[in-house]
Amino acid sequence: RVANMAEYTSPHILSDEAILAKGVAAHNIGAYRSAHYQKAFGIHAWYEGLQEHTFRTVQLPLTFQEAKHVVAIHYSKEDEQVLQPLCARIDALMHTHFPQGAFIKLDTRSPKDVVVYDFENENVRKLIDMEIDALPSSQLHDRNALTSAFVTATNRAMQVSTGKEALAMLFKSTRICQDLNKATEFGEDLFSASLTLREWIEEVPRHPEMEFRGFVHNKQLNALTQYFSFVHYPLLEEHGHAIANQIREYFETIKDRIPHDSYIIDFFVAHNRILIIELNPFHIGAGAGLFSWRLDRDRFMNGPFELRVLTSAMQRASSEPDPMDVLPAYWQRYVLQRASSKTAGTWRAPPGAILMVGVGVVTAALLLWYTKRR
Repeated sequence: RVANMAEYTSPHILSDEAILAKGVAAHNIGAYRSAHYQKAFGIHAWYEGLQEHTFRTVQLPLTFQEAKHVVAIHYSKEDEQVLQPLCARIDALMHTHFPQGAFIKLDTRSPKDVVVYDFENENVRKLIDMEIDALPSSQLHDRNALTSAFVTATNRAMQVSTGKEALAMLFKSTRICQDLNKATEFGEDLFSASLTLREWIEEVPRHPEMEFRGFVHNKQLNALTQYFSFVHYPLLEEHGHAIANQIREYFETIKDRIPHDSYIIDFFVAHNRILIIELNPFHIGAGAGLFSWRLDRDRFMNGPFELRVLTSAMQRASSEPDPMDVLPAYWQRYVLQRASSKTAGTWRAPPGAILMVGVGVVTAALLLWYTKRR
């Protein structure tokens, strides 16, 4: 559902008649309407007018058959070699535009689920080890600090440097499979999908506290939340309102370049500029961070402006005060054992990684974050 159809309209929400005129079957009207609305907020729709305000981006159109192959490989129904030509095209783009690596996604979402749910991923383990090992000894028993280290590590694990790495991540991703299934279900004539390669800026994954989600209605920024809403960042508790004022001032300078009136917008506040990460539809499918679509919809649409960051008092008062509860059970064990090993002088990865794929307990907060995110 769109936030409240009685109060919210968009030219990108097509009528039944307009959808039928495109040749969509009657039973697919709702699915096509949703897919069309979501696609209207893809990078292709806003990048040209905002390219100096976002990450350098190159898009690679997929053919209908390539999309079908990615889905089939995800389900182990085809050999990866069938997409060797696509791999070579990605390699060529990497070599020309992103020799330092890139972030890969579709025009809709990214394969970010892979770095959280692939418990056998050696690169993720290595990065988690590096982030925990870099913590001062005073933070090795601080579950908030350990959760922040996990967030940084999994963000860093999204960097790819070759076509083979990029496709391996796409093949494993349930999110990518879902999106390509949706893109192909209306037939080849209505198919449109692209791989999106984005400039890798190391400052971004290393500073998750500087990522924010904004809620815009009728070109007014009415709410702003820290993006990683389950971690307490002391910097935000102390300086959050100053950062929010900076974002609001910046937004006023760019809002007329955005070809939408209502949307969700993600910002990264770098040391010398603000970057737009992406836009998402103004829709309950977009995670609300420290807000709630049910409780705060009126604020999203009408204001007044409010910033929400997680304070230490809020974290203590929460019904789930332990931030590590949002990690899959396997990674909780891995992180805690790695932290303990720093003082004990021993280290052994927790057993049962493969079995934990089926039984890991994931709280709603992380599930919403990774399924509703870029």
